[in-house]
Amino acid sequence: MRFKKLFCIVVLLAFSSPVFAEEGRNARFFLFDTHNHILPYVGQGAVDFMGGAQAALRAMDEYGIKKVILMPHPFTSSQSDSYTYGPLKKIAEAYPDRFLFMGGGGTLNIMLHDAAKGDVSPELKQKFEETAEKIIKDGAIGIGEMVIEHFSMQANHPYESVSADHPLLLLLCDIAARHDVPIEIHMEAIPSEMDRPGHIPSGSNPSRLTANIEAFERLLAHNRSAVVIWSHAGWDNTGHRTRELMSRLLKAHPNLFMDIKIRKNRGDALNHPLQQGGIDPVWLAMLNEFPDRFMMGTDQFYQPMDAMNKRRLELEGSKKLMMSLPEELAKKIGYENAVKIFKISL
Repeated sequence: MRFKKLFCIVVLLAFSSPVFAEEGRNARFFLFDTHNHILPYVGQGAVDFMGGAQAALRAMDEYGIKKVILMPHPFTSSQSDSYTYGPLKKIAEAYPDRFLFMGGGGTLNIMLHDAAKGDVSPELKQKFEETAEKIIKDGAIGIGEMVIEHFSMQANHPYESVSADHPLLLLLCDIAARHDVPIEIHMEAIPSEMDRPGHIPSGSNPSRLTANIEAFERLLAHNRSAVVIWSHAGWDNTGHRTRELMSRLLKAHPNLFMDIKIRKNRGDALNHPLQQGGIDPVWLAMLNEFPDRFMMGTDQFYQPMDAMNKRRLELEGSKKLMMSLPEELAKKIGYENAVKIFKISL
């Protein structure tokens, strides 16, 4: 009798957790988060990457996430706080069952944007290729985060722009295809030349934005064996990353995949997947049409507990999305697609 009571208590406690609660039944399928960063800066020049990893582990345990991919921010040469994948590799080695890493944001992205408007010499191509090869040899499961179009949202947040069919990006597709690893790309959707949206600060952002979708399609068509992940679906800053555009590109380019990023559901959110009552029906139709092409990539910035100016974690929206999906679709987007794309096991 005593054993039965104890068993009942254990079961009740388990099913009252955030992972197994009945109202969050599909949240338990959110097992793999494919796009995250460490913000290691504690203050006064001190950094603590492992402290950021500990913060990530706490959030992962709370939400039932088994694995995350860490990657460097997409840095430029003007930033003094850049870092490479080295510390992330150490985190993955310390917690091999919980963390994987990508590389390129602190090396290849800097080289790309330094060469954005200049000639690409044979020497630069060779150095770029050697750098990419070393990243993969060192155990990165992909290349990222690379930028085609990135808005500056604050003073220390640079504006970055490069043609999507830049020779170094075409070369990167060939390298990625050769090693069968994905490329993670940050790109605001600009189908045609347009004025900078009013909600995007002036700062270093230009007043006119250059079209990038046609060039992006040339990148995708350059090497069909290269898997390209267009990050941050659901986080649209131009108003042009519509379900219609994403569906058209997914239909035309079988090597294109996307990860979904959700911030709080503001009333002014552009092309957001969530409505007040759950998932937007148009989004659901798109996910049902392309069930094997989407993953969760929440773009968290994990910081040590004693970091100054801590950012708020934004995982509730992702949990809500998972709760809104049919079970089989939730499994695919929550982990099955990522497992196939990155060729790992949970």
